[in-house]
Amino acid sequence: MAVFVAHEYLVFKKFGRFRRAFSKTFKEFCEISSIHGIKYFHDKETNFFGKFIWVIIVVTMFFCANAMVVVFYREFSSNPIRMNIESDHTPLTNLMFPAVTICPSTMYNLPAVEKIFQNLTLPKNVSFDEAIQALDQLYVIVGKVRIFDERKLKILQDMATGNNLTTPTFLELIRWNCSDLLYRCRFQSKIMPCSQLFNPARTFNGFCCSFNFKTSGIPFQNYRARTFGPAGGMTVILKNTKPNQQRLDQFLSSENELFVHQNQDFPHRTSTSNSIPENREIYAMIRPTEILCSEDFKALSVEDRQCLLNHEHSMRYFSVYNSDNCEFECRVATTFESCKCVNYLYHTKRVKVPVCNFTNVPCLYKTYSYFGIYNDKEATVDRNQTIKTTSACYCPNSCENVEYDIKITQARLQTAIESFDPFYHGIQENFTVLHVFMNSQVYRRLRRDTLSDIVDLISNLGSSFSLFVGMSMISLLEILYFFTLVLLQNYVRETNDY
Repeated sequence: MAVFVAHEYLVFKKFGRFRRAFSKTFKEFCEISSIHGIKYFHDKETNFFGKFIWVIIVVTMFFCANAMVVVFYREFSSNPIRMNIESDHTPLTNLMFPAVTICPSTMYNLPAVEKIFQNLTLPKNVSFDEAIQALDQLYVIVGKVRIFDERKLKILQDMATGNNLTTPTFLELIRWNCSDLLYRCRFQSKIMPCSQLFNPARTFNGFCCSFNFKTSGIPFQNYRARTFGPAGGMTVILKNTKPNQQRLDQFLSSENELFVHQNQDFPHRTSTSNSIPENREIYAMIRPTEILCSEDFKALSVEDRQCLLNHEHSMRYFSVYNSDNCEFECRVATTFESCKCVNYLYHTKRVKVPVCNFTNVPCLYKTYSYFGIYNDKEATVDRNQTIKTTSACYCPNSCENVEYDIKITQARLQTAIESFDPFYHGIQENFTVLHVFMNSQVYRRLRRDTLSDIVDLISNLGSSFSLFVGMSMISLLEILYFFTLVLLQNYVRETNDY
């Protein structure tokens, strides 16, 4: 019992020494501290009521400062993003000339098809006209038409099988050749063979002709923008692609279509597109906008950025990520899982999977409904009931890209007026002259950036404590100094004195 009492006495004695040392340290701290209001805590001339008021004031100000800290930290952790104009005068020479894709008004060259079909063996009990009319089912394959005719599909399949043609070979046979679509081409004031500039390309709209489009199986010339205006761009004369009016049906468009897109983007329905009517001279002025990212923005997580950098998502069929290419791959995977084959438009040298034939079109229809290609209510279907797929179609936007805003002006083509420019020699009234060029020698460059970083956070924290309690980093170091070294020194003195 005596030992226990002695131990309690020693503990009480040490606590008393510490209390006196702490009180002395706190008094010294209040006398010299730079924090506003602290000095009144031990001011001899301030009565108890005044000290109590100052305690309330200081504590309230500390609460206000901490509330601001919480607000600033939440803003910092939420990673808000802003778009800054880095430059409105970026030289045009920094950009590659965009890809230009021209799609014919019809998916097949009717005059050429009529000659080809005369040399093919037609299915039994199928007339020449019925075989030609069956070609409207090509528009079902690309999703332009949601109504398919199984009898016509069987005619096309029997024609391909009866002539020992695969589906890709049959479709390659009847498609438009770029030489039948393009009359004359000129790039940067130099007349060049159209076959040197344009190549056949598969798109979501069928077979088209593309310039400066980087994809597998097509030689990429890497043409760059040098100057603005028609003299620095692409000029092409288009032939009339309308079939004769007796065969023109409800599925066929009457105008060619122009797509302007990034060089590595698969030509997509959402790409910038415009109709190209005949008997017109059209000026397509491109205003590019380049979007880049700061290093702080790139350091954010994908969830915070809501976009992907080019290297952050591996692509099977493309070397560079973007949302259009990602959708292409998603369609390939989903179509294959559902139909065990892919649409012939999705078939490239990198896609080593079977190509769907005409009997697979009903299954392709289901996949198009899954992707929402058909916009009418009757074509809207329940994805879960239509197809079963395990494909993860995760295709967020690209963080860095180039956007093209196109302004179109046009006038009637004046074929009756003789031109001294040899480029115009031989054009006909139903032709179209298309100029595609940059609208200025400079362009706008935007930069995605974080609204706040660690420097902004520290600055805001310092401002909050400085505003409410007059506290700085020196004040924080004073607190650490007094309640460590000075407190220890006073405790040692108390121990020696007693």
